[in-house]
Amino acid sequence: MNTGQAADYRARLRTAGIFSVPDLYPPQTVARWNEILDREFAEKADQARAYVGADRLVALGIAEEVFSTPLRRAIRALIPDAVLYHCHVYETAANQERSHIHAGRLGGWHRDTETIRLYEPAAAPQYISIFVYLSDVASGSGGFELRTLPPAQAIAAGNRSVVVQGQAGTAFVWNRSFYHRATPNLSPVRRRVLKLSIQATSLPNDRIELPEFARARTAVNPADEYLGFLLGVGRGGPAAPRQLPQPADPATPPPPAADLVPNSVVEVGRADALWHRVSAVKYRLPVG
Repeated sequence: MNTGQAADYRARLRTAGIFSVPDLYPPQTVARWNEILDREFAEKADQARAYVGADRLVALGIAEEVFSTPLRRAIRALIPDAVLYHCHVYETAANQERSHIHAGRLGGWHRDTETIRLYEPAAAPQYISIFVYLSDVASGSGGFELRTLPPAQAIAAGNRSVVVQGQAGTAFVWNRSFYHRATPNLSPVRRRVLKLSIQATSLPNDRIELPEFARARTAVNPADEYLGFLLGVGRGGPAAPRQLPQPADPATPPPPAADLVPNSVVEVGRADALWHRVSAVKYRLPVG
């Protein structure tokens, strides 16, 4: 493994919480995925939030291309023994005035619950997501937004944040312990995103045993040991630790990271901010 790149990845996720990975996939590859996924989503166009899960991505031949050599090297640099927590493509409805998730409080701002209690500011990030936009995302198109301040500091109006915009194929990595949200998709076009989340295989993982992952494990090419490892092959077997497959060329570095500069500010009402602090105290969650 390239230890310098691994250290750079982790430092960025500890401090800013997010970085981009330029040119992770060729445009023609993303276009081909969309052609295939158009058929999958055709009957779900009336759903506010529609999914194509890990099992279908494997069956459609997309998963093997998603987990390209550069992405595998990036994952190894981030978490050497990573297992998946999320692996799906989803669409969110157009012409919306609110975030499609957690819209009831703080305008959609939240931290993923399962990440909170194990968060340690100085430690290597343990809960990481990788997003790839499969549709163009401009201002008002429902771009992903992340607050760049440390997560233990209570969220407040005026905090700096990053709203990620870009063409289909835009890829970025972010720390799930940081405050984040989906901005409202005000545009007339549904937003489509590939979402992958990884964490160490030793951490609690209630999603890897879902039926979609079980079906994906059954369908994945047995010769692709690393993809099988990511999908949870071997979990629930003997008590002995799973053996991490070795990379074909460990000397090849993972793709370079690039900064995403804060370009927006958080807007939350005083009542919502107070509710957040009271709830954090009630449930003994860190808020700074």
